Amino acid sequence: MPTVPRPPIRRGEPRFLVWRNGKLGNTIVAIPLILALRRAFPHCHLAVVVDRLGRDLLSAYAEIDDLIVYERRHGRGALTESVRLVRRLSADRFSHSLHLKRFFRNAFLARLAGIPNRFGFDTGGRAPLLTKTVPYREDRNMVLTCLSLLSLLGQSEQGVEPYQYPARDADMAIAAGLLAGCGAADRPYAFIHCGATTQASHRLTAGAIKALYAVIARQLSLVPILMMGPGDESMVAEARVAFGRDEPAVCDFRPHSVRVTIEAMRRARLFVGHDSGPAHLAALAGTPEIVFYVNRSDMAMHLAKWKPWQEQCATCVVSEAPAEDLVLGAFARAVETLRLGTAEPQSNPP
Repeated sequence: MPTVPRPPIRRGEPRFLVWRNGKLGNTIVAIPLILALRRAFPHCHLAVVVDRLGRDLLSAYAEIDDLIVYERRHGRGALTESVRLVRRLSADRFSHSLHLKRFFRNAFLARLAGIPNRFGFDTGGRAPLLTKTVPYREDRNMVLTCLSLLSLLGQSEQGVEPYQYPARDADMAIAAGLLAGCGAADRPYAFIHCGATTQASHRLTAGAIKALYAVIARQLSLVPILMMGPGDESMVAEARVAFGRDEPAVCDFRPHSVRVTIEAMRRARLFVGHDSGPAHLAALAGTPEIVFYVNRSDMAMHLAKWKPWQEQCATCVVSEAPAEDLVLGAFARAVETLRLGTAEPQSNPP
């Protein structure tokens, strides 16, 4: 991880362990809490439990002392992995563990490791292994929910700052090369995420992706680029079939660090995608974005909880497998919303 001048760890200062192993979006929404801990306790030891992708993402932050990889396994390898983790945590003698996901297993492992202060969310009496809890609210953005744990440490969650992500010259250089290969070396561009890793019923059709591609090029005068990350292969392939002979520009991020994806996003004028990890990456990069959601019975609560954490995010709520003209209508309203500097949800009821 990068090294920058920082107050040394002092004897008697807290040793924090933050648990946020899970999907990409889950890791991103924890970043403001992690940075707030460093500001509030500059001399503490700060470690985060992550999966491998989370380690890649958070390795850019010098505020973190240690990244501990824990991949949740099933079957024969689960016990071995858990024993390895408990031994590691016991040796590190953490004073506090902060549990940002409501997993019984994580609290159990923290207790086995002898961590005395285990903080997390109240789950209606189903969190017996946590020593302190705060209420978990389904109608609040996940960034604020994570930050609410600060109250258990006598700290305020007020004054929340926008996402910040450190840049690295090497990642910027790789991103620049990828963009040049897509014809966007010195031209403004927009990314489109096809959403192959998104639940099939919650993503746009290949035909709708093609229609958005054309509108972005023709009406917004941006170079449209399809993103391809791990797991996106099938949907990008479907989109290519829909394009026929008109081969779309595709930026293949699969061989590279997620940090390269962020650097490429940071330069984009617009991101268009679904309710998935890349939408949260766009927020982390500070890129204006339009995010499509498939309507559901608890849509208002879901948007309150999982809308990407930035002002320049417009949401489009559409029906399952919507017609292309409805997608384009919602998109046009979202573009206008971003230009007006607001971010109210755009709705297209089924």
